[in-house]
Amino acid sequence: MERFLGLCREVVGGDAVLSWVTDEQWLVQQGVKQWTELPLWRTYPGTWRVNSSAAKAVGFTPRPLAQTVADTWVWMRSGESAVVHERAAELGIDPTLEAALLGMWDAHERDHCG
Repeated sequence: MERFLGLCREVVGGDAVLSWVTDEQWLVQQGVKQWTELPLWRTYPGTWRVNSSAAKAVGFTPRPLAQTVADTWVWMRSGESAVVHERAAELGIDPTLEAALLGMWDAHERDHCG
């Protein structure tokens, strides 16, 4: 995830500061919605088990992650809707909630990690 987000920041020319909440249960306790408020985050153990052998057997060749990120950024800047779905407005975390959670996480870390 760190490599992926680092590539995203690099490709878009952003200066985002990445903060790592390393305790998934803490996020669950705060009521953060998996997958919708925090994309690509799921605590279910089987979520990321992927067997790509069938795809590779028929010729699938994955391309470099940096290329995928760059092409996705070009597409997103084209003005096309990224997600056409009736629940698209539910995706992502409210910036105010995100800031509050990060502040709470920082305080939690100070209290528990010295």
